[in-house]
This record gives sequence, C-alpha cells and structure tokens, in this order.
Amino acid sequence: HSVSTGALLGKSKAGQGVEVFTLSVCGDELFMTGGKNHVKFWSLPNPKSPGGEFSSKCGIYSIAEIRSKTIVSSAFLGTDAVTGMSDGMIVLWKDRYTTKHCRAHYGPVTAMNSIDGDTGGIDTKEQGPRVVTAGDDGFVHTWDIQLHKMWTLDLNSTTPKSVNPQIQAVVVRENRLVLGTKASEIYEVSLLNNNDTYRIVQGHFSTREEVAGLAI
Repeated sequence: HSVSTGALLGKSKAGQGVEVFTLSVCGDELFMTGGKNHVKFWSLPNPKSPGGEFSSKCGIYSIAEIRSKTIVSSAFLGTDAVTGMSDGMIVLWKDRYTTKHCRAHYGPVTAMNSIDGDTGGIDTKEQGPRVVTAGDDGFVHTWDIQLHKMWTLDLNSTTPKSVNPQIQAVVVRENRLVLGTKASEIYEVSLLNNNDTYRIVQGHFSTREEVAGLAI
C-alpha cells in the first residue's frame, strides 16, 4: 500500500506453505524475502496497472559451499542484498546470484541493518555503504561492500553486563547503534567508541524473575 494515499500498489504470494523470516527493502522499487529454503527478489508492478502482481525471481545459490539454506535476517549493502543464515554465515548477492560468503557469527545471524554510504557522524575513513550484523553469540560486526569486517562489539564483556546477550534486533542512526537482547534489554553503543555503552532498558527475564507485585 502507498504510505501517502493508502492505495494498493500490488500483491503476490511468496509460495505455498512458505515461512518468511525476513524482508528487506532497497529504494522504492525492490525488496527481497527470505526464509527456510526460500529467497526471492521482488519488484513493484507497472504503475499503470494498480493492484497488479509483484514480479519476482528466485535467488540462486551459485556457491556450492553454502550449506544452510535458511535465511533468518537480511539487509541491503548498497544495491546488493546480504542475508544472515541460521548457521552463522552471511551471504552476498548480486542480482539474484550468490557472489561471496563468510562466517560472521557462531550461531544464527539474528539481526541485520544497513548503513548508507552518506550517513553522517561515522569515521570518515570508512567510505561507502556498510551492513551491521548481530547474532546469538552476543557479537555485533560491521562489514564493507567486500564483506571485510570493519568494527566489532562483544556484548558478552560490556559494562553493564547483559543478563542474556543473545541479540534479537539492531538499528543504526548516525554514529549510534541500538540493539535489543533476549533478556528484554536495550543497549545504545557508539560506533566510534566501544566503551561508550549504555543500557537504557532492563526488563524481567527467566522464570525466577517474574514480576510478583507492584506498588505506587
């Protein structure tokens, strides 16, 4: 649907019985979906045919060494998609073909986010678009367009210490990174200084820490 008018722009089905675990958008006309044994690249229908079907192409795993075909997160690195796999690998796609892959995390790559090449406030030595990955292992990394690792944060050893550093969500705004953990925590971290870390939300986690009572 159009954000401004609410008009239906197009529709389509991902497939029969398909579980879609992630969806990422590139610009105004392209997006991709991923899941278990599922990856498709979609484009909007012709504007002259409102309500038409989205056109899509299935992704092709052209690298034989990629074992896991379950995509759990995704983002765009410029105009190329990057997918986070259930086995901790990240995969770079050109059009709909895999071009590179590398190990990013030990455990599923649970969250990803794009950093535009013109994002202000970040070290000017890092040029071009980047992507942020986060995983069940409690690590956060940034990668350049060649999948070279640029920056790392280990939430297992930060202060204040996380109750459970398995990361579930991540987003970047200028030079600040915000992430959510499995323990109902929200951390804010500077991409310029790993020691500049704040826990801005702390929740209740595990069966022994339920809320038993409240008073005003």
